[in-house]
Amino acid sequence: MSAARAGFVTGSRFEASALPAGTPMICTGLNAVAQRDQIAAFAGGNHLTALISFGFAGALDTNLQTGALIIADSISMEDGTVEATDPALRAQLTEALPSTTVGRIYAGGTVVATPARKQEVHARTGALAAEMEAHIVMTVADRLGLPFAALRAISDTAQTALPPFVANTLRDDGSVDGGKLLADMARNPSTIPQLATLARGSYRARAALRAAARAALGAAPLVA
Repeated sequence: MSAARAGFVTGSRFEASALPAGTPMICTGLNAVAQRDQIAAFAGGNHLTALISFGFAGALDTNLQTGALIIADSISMEDGTVEATDPALRAQLTEALPSTTVGRIYAGGTVVATPARKQEVHARTGALAAEMEAHIVMTVADRLGLPFAALRAISDTAQTALPPFVANTLRDDGSVDGGKLLADMARNPSTIPQLATLARGSYRARAALRAAARAALGAAPLVA
């Protein structure tokens, strides 16, 4: 395996906390316009030779449970475009994480929140999971001529419904606005069990990402 100085791009500080200290990484938040400039500056300033989108995803495939890992072989976008990830970088990840599922990820601009919507996106795109940042990282990597890969952990299953207010509690930096969340919970107490399920799934996903990052960075020189 050839050495590559790979940088990791996350959407939230909680996801970023799964990476070992000293790993080249940036937490870009959810502002798509700002993300592109941040990622480009991050790559140039750190002399990176590869970019990896790293974080959580919601399952679209009913067989995937929370904590399951996916290495993307391709990214499906909202406009129907499908682009393959870099085969050499993907091979490095699969060599380090041999039991990880490899398949397509859907990267859209909005949360895929309901089981019905997850089923529809899965049937239409063939994607195993959905998230909201990988396509932006891929676009920047393409523009800079850098290899791109995506490693995601499932934080909610295809059968899990996300309360409709969850997306509105996310700040641009990817963190949760605790005040808004508590206010929404007070107005919608019936959603508290759903939120507890989501919290458990997120912690399982972070634990899986933490172990995967240690394995990927320890087994081979992804970061030179």
